[in-house]
Amino acid sequence: MAKNGGRGRIRVFFAEVEGDDETIQEGLQAINVAANKIFQSTPTKIVKVLPASATPIDEDELLEELEDEDEALAPPNVAMNSKPKKSSYKPPIMSIVKDLNLRPEGELSFRDFYAQKKPNTQEQAVTVAVYYLRRVLELDKITPEHVFTCFKDVGRKTPKNMPQTVRDTAKNKGWVDTSERGNIKITNHGENMVDHDLPASNGKTDS
Repeated sequence: MAKNGGRGRIRVFFAEVEGDDETIQEGLQAINVAANKIFQSTPTKIVKVLPASATPIDEDELLEELEDEDEALAPPNVAMNSKPKKSSYKPPIMSIVKDLNLRPEGELSFRDFYAQKKPNTQEQAVTVAVYYLRRVLELDKITPEHVFTCFKDVGRKTPKNMPQTVRDTAKNKGWVDTSERGNIKITNHGENMVDHDLPASNGKTDS
């Protein structure tokens, strides 16, 4: 290397190596060591050794080729930077039980019973409905759709997921029993709440 007036010059010599594979490999290693000493301060670049008869490859083409190889090695059915899918669960669609008579002859209608008890919370309304269906109408099987029909009869806003609301009432309050699949039962605790705590004097009961 020679310097002249603040400018530099560098001359790179390429060596030609002949011999068997072992000799060529040793020669390439020696050239690599020498080149690293000269260009140790330069940014690292991708180098691909090609046979002497091969056509020189453009660097951009080489990068694209390496990227294609990386994609080929990626696990199948796995998208890069893919976002987790949102849950596709939708609450069941409730239907009115058409043969459910909520105005039985000789008995208090559900609408009048509901007006007497004045339930405030969804849990209270669920319990009042189950109580009426079990103790007044004496139904053997009560489903979430029966409770849904009761809500519709009195014009109460129905929850988005009626089965889950019934389960929450059983879990959080213990007023109903959902242990038997497809059949809701009133518990002793729930009967006491409807018989003695409703309507609540303060407008709400959590007992």
